[in-house]
Amino acid sequence: IASRLRLMAPPPIERTMSVSSWALSRGLFPPQVNLPGTAINLCLHMKDLPLRDDLVKLFESHLLQYHRMRSVPSGWSWREVPVTVQAHFTEHTVRSTEDLHSTIEAVMDRPLDKTRPLWEVHLMSAVARTDTSSSCLVLRIDHAIADGLGVFMLLHQC
Repeated sequence: IASRLRLMAPPPIERTMSVSSWALSRGLFPPQVNLPGTAINLCLHMKDLPLRDDLVKLFESHLLQYHRMRSVPSGWSWREVPVTVQAHFTEHTVRSTEDLHSTIEAVMDRPLDKTRPLWEVHLMSAVARTDTSSSCLVLRIDHAIADGLGVFMLLHQC
C-alpha cells in the first residue's frame, strides 16, 4: 500500500531561480578564498526569549507558506523538500555578554546546511538575569532566499 501511495503523491514543486539567486546559492567566490556564505544574520536581543515551541508553530503556520522557505537550490530552480521546522532551531546557553558575543560570532561563521532549506534559528539564553544581560534570537536566511528587506517583510507576516 505504501508504494501505491508514493505513486499517487504529487511530484515536488520546482520553481525557476533568478540569475542572482542562482549565483548567491552557489557562492559568489571560489572556495579557496575561504569567505563565509551569503547568509543574512538578524540578531534580536531581548530580556526573555519566546518559547521554542511557540516559535516553531509560528514558522510552521506563517513562514512555510513561502516556497523558498521549504525548498533547496537544485541547478537553476528551487526544489521543494519535506521540512521539519524543529530541526532548523538550535538552543544555546550563554553565561555572560562576552559568551553571547562569541556564540553569535561562531554561529555566523558557519555555513548554512545546503541539504535542507537555507535558514536556521538560534536561541541564546542568558543564564544569569541582570539589567545588562540579554538573550538573543539569531535568524539566519541565505541571501538567495531574500535580501534584508525581504527578510523583514517575511517577519512582518508573523
